Amino acid sequence: MMLARLGRQCARRRWVVLGVWLVLITAGLILGGSVFDRLTTTGSVRPDAESRLAELRVDRLQPEGPMIVAVVGGRDVWDPALVAGVTAIAGEIRAMDGVREVEDLYGVPGGQIGADNRRSMIRVELDEGLPDDRRERVEDAVASVLHRIDAPEVLVSGEKLAERAFADQALADTAFGESVALIVLLILLVLILGGFVAGLIPLAAALATVTVTLLGLFGLTALTEVSEFTVNVVTLLGIGLAVDYALLVIARFREERDAEPEAPVAELIARTTATAGRTVLISGLAVAVTMSGLSAFAEPLLGAMALGGAIAVLLGTATGLTAVPALIAVAHRRIPVPSSRRTVSGPGMLGRLAAFAQLRPGPVGLAATAGLLALSLPFLFAVNLENSDARALPASAEARRLQEAVQRHFGGGQAEPIVVVVEADPAGAAVRDYLNALNTVDGVLRIQPRPDITGPVAVVDVTPEGETAGRSARDAVRAIRDLDPSFPVLVGGAAAELADYRDSVAARFPIALLVVLLSTVVLLFVLTGSLVIPVKALLMNALVLLATLGTLVVVFQWGAGDALLGFDSWGAIDVTTPVLLFVFVFGLSMDYEVFLLARIREERDRHQGDRAVRAGIEKSGPVVTAAALCIGVVFLGFLLGDLTAVKEIGFAMTVALLLDVTVVRGLLLPAVMSLLGDWTGGRRARCAGCTTVGSLRVRKQPRHDRRRRREVPREHDRDQLPRVLVALPGLRALMWVSLITVPRLPQVIDPLPPLECLRTNVSGDPAVLRQVRSLPTLRHLELIHPKNVDVFDHIRAPLRVLELSSTGRDFPFRKVSAIPTLEALRLKGVRAEVDCAVFAALPELVALDVIDTRKLVNVEALLDHPKLASIRVLNCGNPFKKEGRALFRSRGFAHLDIDCS
Repeated sequence: MMLARLGRQCARRRWVVLGVWLVLITAGLILGGSVFDRLTTTGSVRPDAESRLAELRVDRLQPEGPMIVAVVGGRDVWDPALVAGVTAIAGEIRAMDGVREVEDLYGVPGGQIGADNRRSMIRVELDEGLPDDRRERVEDAVASVLHRIDAPEVLVSGEKLAERAFADQALADTAFGESVALIVLLILLVLILGGFVAGLIPLAAALATVTVTLLGLFGLTALTEVSEFTVNVVTLLGIGLAVDYALLVIARFREERDAEPEAPVAELIARTTATAGRTVLISGLAVAVTMSGLSAFAEPLLGAMALGGAIAVLLGTATGLTAVPALIAVAHRRIPVPSSRRTVSGPGMLGRLAAFAQLRPGPVGLAATAGLLALSLPFLFAVNLENSDARALPASAEARRLQEAVQRHFGGGQAEPIVVVVEADPAGAAVRDYLNALNTVDGVLRIQPRPDITGPVAVVDVTPEGETAGRSARDAVRAIRDLDPSFPVLVGGAAAELADYRDSVAARFPIALLVVLLSTVVLLFVLTGSLVIPVKALLMNALVLLATLGTLVVVFQWGAGDALLGFDSWGAIDVTTPVLLFVFVFGLSMDYEVFLLARIREERDRHQGDRAVRAGIEKSGPVVTAAALCIGVVFLGFLLGDLTAVKEIGFAMTVALLLDVTVVRGLLLPAVMSLLGDWTGGRRARCAGCTTVGSLRVRKQPRHDRRRRREVPREHDRDQLPRVLVALPGLRALMWVSLITVPRLPQVIDPLPPLECLRTNVSGDPAVLRQVRSLPTLRHLELIHPKNVDVFDHIRAPLRVLELSSTGRDFPFRKVSAIPTLEALRLKGVRAEVDCAVFAALPELVALDVIDTRKLVNVEALLDHPKLASIRVLNCGNPFKKEGRALFRSRGFAHLDIDCS
């Protein structure tokens, strides 16, 4: 198998692999660090949006340089000392190179004074077309001079200054959040994996992913605009996924090593990548394709996020498939086995939840679905989506304080105007009629044409009722656009920008949804062979998303958690947050869905129905729980920053992880799969490397011609059959049943292929026992009429499933305890006395079936088994003491079937 070969080569050429990654990390540190110098403020609307076209048209008609605004307050505005100080400062600024104009209350007619008569406004316009570095130097110089005004309150900001404040805050939040998250993450990984070196492997994978992702973002800046917000989200997403995949690979490696400690490390890693590596690959592709769904939206911010997110996910997948196996090969001796306390602690949280859900799937599924729908109600019926502005900054940020002061003291509490560009002669009758129609639109307070506009064009400021981008203002935008005059009209402004963004997202959402749906269905069908499972996964992911958004509305829009999380609610949710969460939640939910389904798929080779689901959840549950805990720590790093929009993402992803891992994966998934039954089966999985022959039955009963009474050779006689088996190098399952004669397996083929499943009734032959002993890959053994009482002395493979049928009276069942790896044991038609204390000594036993057996003793010894979850005892006399059956029923087994009538 390709992934097995990849793992084997990564182990054998570990230093080459690590050297390549070291080169990439070095390049990422050198060039990737430069990405922060190339970040820009990315617009939220697409370039061809009407509001964007209106903004560009107004800029051409009334060209303005960057503006700097200062509010001076705390003193009587006519205080002579204040008047003299402001006048002197204004003159100093006018003399600066790069400053075009200065307006203040005292030097220019029409200067603005606050509503409380204790504040005045100063406006400084810079020259147009200044290079960014030159403009920033002029802005800093002007702000520094303005802060010298002798007044209790001097607030200075502007559009470009606010953008820089946002960028600086975003980078500071990233540095602080990631630093704290990585420290906590290292401590958590050391505790989970049981060693410092083992804990460093996922962290090394995460750091490699982040540094090389920065290198990818550096290249991405040559193709599109990349914002600080994109760097924030993408790098933390890369850390989380890299740690997830590393934990999965390490956990599977420890499993393979425990099963066969003497195997070479390269072979153990090959088996690990053949199983866990396939899960990582499918999960990474699913998340990457889901991230690419953002590119269906034409908005620049979402497009950059889609490309950056896909880069981070693919690099996290690459580290999980190459760097992590190489690191394991180097440090495998420092990766401890799971502690004995953890081994005997039972099936784990997800396993216990799954067992509970399977006992009562209907009520559990209904309650979980109803709970998630209840959480989603605030989003479905009360969400308010608006563009983030300076209000997304901390309450102490100067840019935010200035915006609030301007709105409170100089705006009269009114909304910012809707800007209407009329491409016609303002003196014409048609334009006059249009202006009259504007004045009668519902939700419009007043209109005011701008003076000094030359040419056959007019620019009209329309002041709406309510808030700047509230529902009333957006309705007014749509009403104005519906007027449909005979001349071209462009409608812009903050309300129009938000309306354009929402309309664009609504129009393109079906395309993004189709991308996510197709990728989910295709990849999960490849994994499971079922079409029902992808549909189930999509519905459950949608429930998680809606419940997360509903919780987000309660905490951030309604302000239920502002004091605890350290932010000031501004009564809305950032308009980009639901779209980003749609992709992130679906992507990460798919991550854990693939983790669980891949293991359930493996378990269906050993178990059926609910047992396979529960076994898959029990075995992958610790990895999923640990991965969710680690990635939750990473996303909690978002909450340590001060940007509200970033806090929204961090909080929402943490809630989504909590709901997904507990309610959905622990309760809803097993409940739904129990209710669906065989509809979730799909095709049965094949062992890694199997040919299309999953099981071969060989019968060596000679056939006779009834008339001539002579033996007629079958199509595959003893000479031909070895050639058949040799031609099947991928054979993993063999059923060798003799009806009359007892042929020897060595006469067929020697050595046997690396079988994983063997069913035979010829176990009385010593030669057969020698070959069974030579099969370290054997996992499932079924013996029919075992005649050799020393059979268990010859088993060295870590068997997981053992089935014994029709044994003799002297069969040594006590020797079953020599196979501590057994997870399932099935006895049928046993004539010997069976002591259940032997089974209680099997530490990994999960399922026990005893059917048509003569006598069972010490049944109560099974009550204290830490992992035993399924017991079936049929037609075995009455092995229970008084009240024994009631004790078993009170124990809370996931499956209990006792019929001893």
